[in-house]
Amino acid sequence: MGFLKTLKSSIYNPEFYSGIKNQSLASTLKYFFMLILILAALNTLILSYELAIKVPEEVRNFISQSVNSFPADLEVDIDEGQVTTNAAEPFFVPFPEGNAEVRGENLNNILVIDTKTPFSATQFNQYKTLLWLTRDSLFYHNREFDQRSIDLSKVENFKINRSFVLGIVEKISPWLNWIGLVLILMVFVGLFLGLSFKLVYFLFLAVLIYFLSAIFKWGLNYSASYKTAIYASTLSLFVDLILFNTGIYTGFYGFPFLFTLTSLCITTINLQNIEKGR
Repeated sequence: MGFLKTLKSSIYNPEFYSGIKNQSLASTLKYFFMLILILAALNTLILSYELAIKVPEEVRNFISQSVNSFPADLEVDIDEGQVTTNAAEPFFVPFPEGNAEVRGENLNNILVIDTKTPFSATQFNQYKTLLWLTRDSLFYHNREFDQRSIDLSKVENFKINRSFVLGIVEKISPWLNWIGLVLILMVFVGLFLGLSFKLVYFLFLAVLIYFLSAIFKWGLNYSASYKTAIYASTLSLFVDLILFNTGIYTGFYGFPFLFTLTSLCITTINLQNIEKGR
C-alpha cells in the first residue's frame, strides 16, 4: 500500500514533492527499483505470448522444414579439411517456404555447396546464401551481415547426411521446450537492466530541475533535484511502456525529449502548487 500511495503521489501531490528533499536517497532508490521491477514484469507479460508460444513454435517449424528440405541422398565428407560431395555443384539448399522473415531480403538459400569455385565476396553475394561450403572452408554471414569463415582444416573428419542432421535435431529437441522460458527470463532481465540505466539519465535531468528550482525559487539543491527527477519520471516510464507496446501497431513511438518534457512538467506542476496543496 505504501508503494502504491507513493506511486500515485509521484504523479500529483504537491505536499509529497515538498518533502522529497528530506527523504534519504536510499528510500528513493528503493521506490525506483520496485517501480522498474513492476514495469519490466508488465512488459514481459505483454510480450509473453510472442516469447513463450509464437517464437518457440516458429523455431520448431523452421527446424522441421529445414530437415525435410535436406535431400535424402546428399552426402558431404570432410576429410583432413577437404570437402567432397556426391552432389552436382553448385548445389543449393533453399530456405523452406514461408520463412521470409528468417532468411531476410538478401538470402534465398541456407547453404550452397560449391567446392570448385574460388571464394569471392561477389560470388558469395550472388549465391544469396547464409552458408557457402567451399573445398576447405565454410563461409557465413554474421549478425551484422559481414562475411566470415571457418577453416575446415581445424575440424575433425565427419560425414554430413540426412541421418547426421536428424541426429542433431534429436539431441536439441528436448531443449526446445525451454526456449520460451529462457526468452522470458532474458527479456525480463534485459528490460530491468535497461531501465536501471535511467539512473544515469537522471543525473542530467536533475541538472534541469536544479536550474528550474533556481528560477522558480523551489529551494532544491542538486541532491534533492536528483531525487525529484526519479519520482517525477514515474509517469514518463509508464508512457514509455505504452508507446513501446503500441508503436508496432500505430507507428508512433513518441517524439524527441518526450520523457524529459513529461518529467519536467510533472515536477513543475507539483512544485509550483505546493502552497495550494497545503
